[in-house]
Amino acid sequence: MAGTLPDETAGDGGNLRRWLPLGVVAAAAVCLVLGLTLPSLQFYRFFFLSEEHSLLGVTVALLDEGEYFLGVVLGAFSVVFPGLKLLVLARIAAGRAFGRNGWAGAARLAGIFGRWSMLDVVLLALVVFAVKRSGLADAAALPGIWFFAASAGLSIVAARLLDVHKVS
Repeated sequence: MAGTLPDETAGDGGNLRRWLPLGVVAAAAVCLVLGLTLPSLQFYRFFFLSEEHSLLGVTVALLDEGEYFLGVVLGAFSVVFPGLKLLVLARIAAGRAFGRNGWAGAARLAGIFGRWSMLDVVLLALVVFAVKRSGLADAAALPGIWFFAASAGLSIVAARLLDVHKVS
């Protein structure tokens, strides 16, 4: 059928089908690390004062300032869930690449973690919008947020390539 990946038994096309998901998961992992460590937001106050913040930096700062609930929630949704999802997808992709059966438990976990993939991106967009609307400051998205969004998108693509709902 046109537009579909070749069957796994069909020579080089089969190799592409086996190894592509693992490559996409690896790219998502690199983007996640960059998305967590590079500055994600820049705030401007009084036209000359600016601050840049990464997702990881904001999480640590919240915990340091005693905002434990917000720090834990942000850490869970920006570090833990995306990291666990990529580990689970890597397990499934590696199994497929090396010709082993998938792991049904991993597929269920990938589905659970996948539901939260874009939550941080939406929250950061709301923060930028709120700051801009307040008139007291201005905000801009920086490369970290784009890498974080790319990681979420690539993990969705990897899950789709792996068809995690049909892993046995």
